[in-house]
Amino acid sequence: MDYKTRFLTSDFIIGHGAIRERITRETDYQIDPYIAQASLVYVPEQREFLKEVYRSYGRLAQAAGVPTIMAAPSKKGTEELIRKYNPAMPDVAADCIRMVREVQAEFGDFGRENIYIGGACGCRGDSYKPEESLTEEEAYRYHRYQIERLEAAKPDYIICETLPAVEEAKGLVRILSEYDIPYVVSFVVRPAGCVLDGTPIDEAIKTLDALVPNNPPLYFNINCVHADFIDEALTNCKDHDILRRRMKGVMCNTAKMTPEELDGSPVLITEEPKPYAEKEFLLHTKWGFKVLGGCCGTDERHIGELLRLLVEYHKHN
Repeated sequence: MDYKTRFLTSDFIIGHGAIRERITRETDYQIDPYIAQASLVYVPEQREFLKEVYRSYGRLAQAAGVPTIMAAPSKKGTEELIRKYNPAMPDVAADCIRMVREVQAEFGDFGRENIYIGGACGCRGDSYKPEESLTEEEAYRYHRYQIERLEAAKPDYIICETLPAVEEAKGLVRILSEYDIPYVVSFVVRPAGCVLDGTPIDEAIKTLDALVPNNPPLYFNINCVHADFIDEALTNCKDHDILRRRMKGVMCNTAKMTPEELDGSPVLITEEPKPYAEKEFLLHTKWGFKVLGGCCGTDERHIGELLRLLVEYHKHN
């Protein structure tokens, strides 16, 4: 079953928790300043650690018998950043997706039927600083190199993560709409009900859907935001109908802090698994989020508790 069909027919899909942040929390590995956690793919010991992080989330899904996603660590694999990392220009997209496919294969039949691999991309600048974002036309030119290579590596879907501005998202969706692969757009939002650039969330969805009506995103997503802030943000939007129809994915962090407070914070603000899971679970029952995972501060304990609530709920509903 392909990812689009699984998404449309499932009660929910469990996402993984933190990846990059667990590297800094659990190891002394240095994350590359250019291609970030993708650099671990090229060092055997570090690659094995990265695979074990993905396995920890895969084991939860396998034990519960539910579908799950694993987004490859390819977010920073743009031509500009790869060239700075290594002038020989490795195919970061293919190498990252190949590594996660190896993890998928370890789960045998369950992996082939229930683990879906995502190719991740993002904005050019700081995800918390919309003023660093590209214009639509700049993004259309800048991101093509990465999108072409992600598509060629054949993930099950592509996700544009942690976007702070609609203009750059426009360029990304224009490129992605040219390919026959499901894709997802994920924003960082404020409690006031807007993307970081000030665009109301419901208006951002309408704008992007109208831009590529023949091949719009499979769904929209929010990541790197606390669940309480997400609930408040959606409540503050005008068009709740479009939010319930199109905003279907979420990856919450554990810090109830603004992007400005989070950006460059020297300490990790965390939350215990049970209250974290209860708050994100509310987004499922109240707003209809269908793909639920974690961001900074989470690990398999948080995802496991969230998964327990989801499974128990759908036994009776």
